[in-house]
Amino acid sequence: MKSCWLPLSCCSALLSVFLFVPDAVRAEKLIGFEIPDYYEDGTRKSLIKAGVAIIDNKRGVVDISELNLLLYKKNGDPQKPEVEMTVKSPKCLYSPKLKRATSDEAVRIDRENLHVTGIGFEWQDNGAKQEFKIRSKAKVILNNMGNKLNETKPPQANK
Repeated sequence: MKSCWLPLSCCSALLSVFLFVPDAVRAEKLIGFEIPDYYEDGTRKSLIKAGVAIIDNKRGVVDISELNLLLYKKNGDPQKPEVEMTVKSPKCLYSPKLKRATSDEAVRIDRENLHVTGIGFEWQDNGAKQEFKIRSKAKVILNNMGNKLNETKPPQANK
């Protein structure tokens, strides 16, 4: 019987020590962390994947390494959400409360027929719209545009 109480007393002692650790020290490190978000109709809106995530409880932010952000089409099938765009970066800082991510690291954005690279970014999910800004050295590559560019006619000048 005594051997059963020893581990329990050790656990309660460790728990009491943890509860009195200042917030500045509290941080959780998670491997393979994911944060999903959904549209009002229940379809997936985005999925933030992190190779490693350190949750800073005091500041309310997540320090993400190996970011892989998936943005989904709005009117997709809830059972099989379709990825519209991916964003990859070695590091970023994400605020779940503000739905905002920032980074000073390299970034790569891939979308059908569009690839963007640069240094540093800001991503803000404002509910109805999402804004993405590349801070510097942005490079855009358009692939397989073919006739799509010819289909768009320039506006006619007023005569």
